[in-house]
Amino acid sequence: AQAVEQAKQNYDHVEVIDVEQSWPFGPESFDAIHAGALLEHVHDWHSPLNQASRVLKDDGLLVVAVPNLRYWKEVKRLFRGKQPHWLQCMMHVHGYTPNFLCELLKAHGFTPFALRADRVNLPLLPNSEWVTRVFAKWGSVLIAAARKTRTVRVEDASLSHRFPQATPIPSLRALEIPLDSDVH
Repeated sequence: AQAVEQAKQNYDHVEVIDVEQSWPFGPESFDAIHAGALLEHVHDWHSPLNQASRVLKDDGLLVVAVPNLRYWKEVKRLFRGKQPHWLQCMMHVHGYTPNFLCELLKAHGFTPFALRADRVNLPLLPNSEWVTRVFAKWGSVLIAAARKTRTVRVEDASLSHRFPQATPIPSLRALEIPLDSDVH
């Protein structure tokens, strides 16, 4: 409630929705979506990513920020047998690694093009733009930017021989075919 009131002070229109349900916006309604501190709180990450793909215009921008399971301080905690600090909060239900986040975005029709961290905090290195870009995979919060890719999803991966440009998505047993390829 406090965040909604704060948003209303800064934006012309604020709408509260359940991101795991169908969004009340038409197809290709938005140029960009920012999903900061969202995906670690939902039970079904597929739903908001599918909805984001639906409501974004072609080549639309999606920016996602999630806690990083690979953050070097959290890895150190895991080695000591402790839970990552942010996963101790009952409101966090998922953790993400850089590779998993990028694969998840690709599986939902996005092409990741940038990965950053909010901070890295490596000993002896200042927290600079260069450090958060080069060492992003070791940072505290992952920030991924991705573009909506125009593709056709074929739900039967056994047809891969018919689509040489296809990208297999093993977790979905499907193929993503670029729209500009020769589809027969």
